Amino acid sequence: MASSRYTCIKTLQSPTAAHAAVKGSFLSATDTNLITSKGTRIEVYSLMDQSLVPVLDFNVFCRIASILPVTIEGRSTCSLFVLGDQQQYCILRYDPQTKSIVTEASHLLEQENARPNDDILSVIDPHCQCALISANTGLLTILPLQSDSKGKGKATSKQTAQFEPIVTKVPEFNIKSIAALDYKQEPMVAVLYEEEDAMWLKFYKVKIDKQPLHEYYKIKSPLEFTSHLLIAVPGDQGAILVVGEYTIGYYSPQDSICVSVDVIMVTSHTFINDRQCLLGDSLGTVYLLTLVGSRVEQLLIQNLGESSISSCLTFLGNDTLYVGSTQGDSKLIQIQHNESNSKKSLKVLDEYPNLSPITDFCLFDLDKQGRRTMVCTSGVHKDGSLRMVQSGIGFKERAVIPLAGVKRVFSASIMQNMKSDWHNALIVSTYSTTRVFYHPDPATKTMKELSTFSTMEMTAPTLAFRSLKNGHIIQITPMYVRLMHADGVSGTINQWQPPPNNAIMVAVISEHCCIVSCGTGHLVCIQIRDHGLVEMWNRPMEHEISALAICEGRGHTEMMVAVGSWDGNSIFILRVSDSSTVENKTLENTVPHSMLFQYFGQKLYLFVSVGDGRLVHYTLNARLKLQDQKTISIGTQSGSLYAFTNMHGNAVFCSSDQPTIINSEHGRLVYSAVNLKDVTGFGLFNNAMWPDSMMLLTKHAVLLGQIDPVRKLHFSKIPLDGKMGRRIAYHDDTQTLLVGTSLLHRDADSGKESNTGWLHVYDARTFQEIGKHDLIDNEVVESLCVARLWDDQRLYVFIGTAKPADSDGQDHSGRVLMFSFGANRRLQLVDAVEVPGVVYCIKPFMQSIAVGVNGSLYYMTSFRPEAGAGQRMTLASKIHTNVLVVDMDAKDDTLLVGDYMQSMSLLRLDESGPNQPLVNVARDFNSNWMTAVHFIDADLYVGAEMSHNVFTLQKPAVNADDMLLDDVLRLDVVGEYHLGDSINRMAQGSLSDALDETAQKKSWSLLYVTVNGAIGTMTGISKEEHDLFLKVQEQILKIQPPIGNMDYNAWRSFRNVMRTETTRNYIDGDLVETYLALSPSKQELVARALECDADQLRSKIENLCFF
Repeated sequence: MASSRYTCIKTLQSPTAAHAAVKGSFLSATDTNLITSKGTRIEVYSLMDQSLVPVLDFNVFCRIASILPVTIEGRSTCSLFVLGDQQQYCILRYDPQTKSIVTEASHLLEQENARPNDDILSVIDPHCQCALISANTGLLTILPLQSDSKGKGKATSKQTAQFEPIVTKVPEFNIKSIAALDYKQEPMVAVLYEEEDAMWLKFYKVKIDKQPLHEYYKIKSPLEFTSHLLIAVPGDQGAILVVGEYTIGYYSPQDSICVSVDVIMVTSHTFINDRQCLLGDSLGTVYLLTLVGSRVEQLLIQNLGESSISSCLTFLGNDTLYVGSTQGDSKLIQIQHNESNSKKSLKVLDEYPNLSPITDFCLFDLDKQGRRTMVCTSGVHKDGSLRMVQSGIGFKERAVIPLAGVKRVFSASIMQNMKSDWHNALIVSTYSTTRVFYHPDPATKTMKELSTFSTMEMTAPTLAFRSLKNGHIIQITPMYVRLMHADGVSGTINQWQPPPNNAIMVAVISEHCCIVSCGTGHLVCIQIRDHGLVEMWNRPMEHEISALAICEGRGHTEMMVAVGSWDGNSIFILRVSDSSTVENKTLENTVPHSMLFQYFGQKLYLFVSVGDGRLVHYTLNARLKLQDQKTISIGTQSGSLYAFTNMHGNAVFCSSDQPTIINSEHGRLVYSAVNLKDVTGFGLFNNAMWPDSMMLLTKHAVLLGQIDPVRKLHFSKIPLDGKMGRRIAYHDDTQTLLVGTSLLHRDADSGKESNTGWLHVYDARTFQEIGKHDLIDNEVVESLCVARLWDDQRLYVFIGTAKPADSDGQDHSGRVLMFSFGANRRLQLVDAVEVPGVVYCIKPFMQSIAVGVNGSLYYMTSFRPEAGAGQRMTLASKIHTNVLVVDMDAKDDTLLVGDYMQSMSLLRLDESGPNQPLVNVARDFNSNWMTAVHFIDADLYVGAEMSHNVFTLQKPAVNADDMLLDDVLRLDVVGEYHLGDSINRMAQGSLSDALDETAQKKSWSLLYVTVNGAIGTMTGISKEEHDLFLKVQEQILKIQPPIGNMDYNAWRSFRNVMRTETTRNYIDGDLVETYLALSPSKQELVARALECDADQLRSKIENLCFF
């Protein structure tokens, strides 16, 4: 059955690259907001106590080229000027009453017969009189920013403003940078431009009339040729900084001064005050530039330290700096002052994860249990890292109790809450003491610590605690099991003590009994009665006990206890009634650290957490025998297990370095990662102030909050110690990750750059490095794959490299290196072969490998392990028809090739020919500059190209003679879509858990990653689904017009430098998903327009959006 040509494309992780950031009072007059642009997304944060709190985010239907704050006359808040890469702009403001974004103006800057600039430049003058935009060659657009009132009465916050653009010609045809100067009489703009192989600086005065630009003056001498950035100096009348790689100059109508600097490429800047400017360079260094003197007699530059490679710097006041990055994590930094030597330094206050750019990724199911993990190579140069990505759920904090060293936490119902389901106390156990925190008043958020309560033991740790339904409480410490009244007055009812010289090591409590382990293996069961504790039985065990779990029983299932031992690696199931053994299991080479019984539906499970981060689980049959053993990796350290109930029913929380919640869906266990790290404990706290809360223990605090049931992607960072991750692959036989990395070196004097490259091996479970291979000088990994060869069952590793072929570094050659794994997962070089170009891609193909070297395709025709070095692999050049092979995919005997300029082509290996040539079968004759390609099936293919589009091709029937050209079939374009981001890699699969292994997949699914750090999915849908969701899109756009009045259809249309086509056969899953956020009345409107049931439509959209 042929795959569907209809595609739903959906974002799983929004772009994370911070391209620009500005400061302003956007949400309210009293707010200090940071507004960041991330590709097609705008995020708004509030600055609170030297931290940034996310408040608002929204998407716009354009690639954002610039965002700038605009203060309209008479308003207490700022608006936001947004300029798109297709020359559309809008001005937005926030309405606090409706809590929505309001579009104040929108326009398209395109001029007939004008040639667009490569980069769109825009500035707003410091007094917000006008905006200036350089979007087309030889033209400047001036946008007046003034209110309607024009002096008639007092302006109000509800005034509208006029934003009619004025286009004027300028003689500068190659503008590099513009800046609006602080010039109070009238707006002034400085223009840095290239002319006759020299850089020049000119100043214009701006007048809002028919001739808006008037040349003020021009610097007579050409500037240093690497000058690339203008920075307006605040407070100075018409002063400007000109930044180059070797010099920084200061120019004003009265003065000019220029200083030499070490070779730097400044990428960002922000002023602290009118005499101090922060500069960020392309290596991540932050500098302080000081303008000395009232008329600037000297420029001083100081290195403040290292941060992420910045795309934007924004000073937020109070020595706080935001460093936005597209190449590493963004950061909030404090500028610290050293009073002894007057020097400044940087201190990181917070980090904001950024995955961009994602250069490669791999997807694997480590334990073959349907839980997929994605690992990406992210970041550039020193900001490189691995990012582990899993679908999971978030934890929303309600309160934080700063307590360090907490081992366990329990909720309690005491005093007036006795016999109530409401909790009003926390029992906190450290390694040596117990503390009680009491919440007496439901109207307050503060808790009071009690120095004593009833007869609780406060000078010892609490191993177990429970509030009983009859109003009593029970506490177990190493020396006591103590039953007490919960009123805080009556005291002890009864207590039990272990034999002399014995301590309680492990304990569990149910409503009717408690079971404790004493000394070196004595197991004691104590019955809990209304008026006392009664020892039921005492059973010696062969080995010391490591863990206990108790099952209350249900229906005909009797009460049981599971016992784990240290030395015997065993699990025993005992009857609580008489301590008899009903089951015994041995765990190989590991010890149970925590155990838990939990029912999911009618099935009873036993979960066992062991020491290396693995979780073992069994089901129990009617005879209480353990069966269906399965193992899954939760983290890298042993976890503790806790039972609770959520909206899905019974659940299990596993606290560990990677905390996880386990539910059951469709009769199968689903593991959801929680977006926290290093959680050491768990509890429930149902309080009037914090109802239905969870308590999570960390190293330094107790967190109160709730789980967000919506599954999202969560990611964790594995640093690469200053290296950049270039390529990654998963090796299933050894459960390892192969990572190609490089380290950039730059000569401080000449600015010349070189690289050192490696192939690293990481344990896929622990992410510990277990080996590496050093490449030769200035050689880096460009491609990487794992493959099996013909009848050889071993899984080999292949890398393709690039290295300079001459001293100038203009021409490159490469190598193909082959590795195998020896004992102890030791990486061994098998062979290395030189090739006359860069090895841009390697793919498993026909029980061998296909290799793309520049524009040629090679095939490994033989492998002779017995031959000498350099002769074991035989690579034969098969065809040279490409400009540059940037990506490939293989299916059976066919290769799908993505070319740098020539779109996609299909080639087939002709095994019947004398030299087994690769033969051109079909190609796309459109010009597309490809970045990634992938097979959907034998006749359907998807590709991504550099203008941020994706498209689908289909091979026509062989008898379509009218589509033959030089005996090569013309591939049909059957789908086109503008994504708005550049895709780097695609791979088959998804991040949703495989809930039913036997269920046949409905359609195909691909994951993709982008330059801006986004992760998304493409999924095949039926024509009926496509037609339905297309109508849903249309209705949503009618009910909810796009922010900024952006033209949605124009935004999603396929366009590059050669052609523009209306989008077809693609559904925007992000837009369709917004239906779920509409009010019920608006959902009903959409459903009525489609003549369908709103609940059924909602269900279909939920299924579409599940990843």
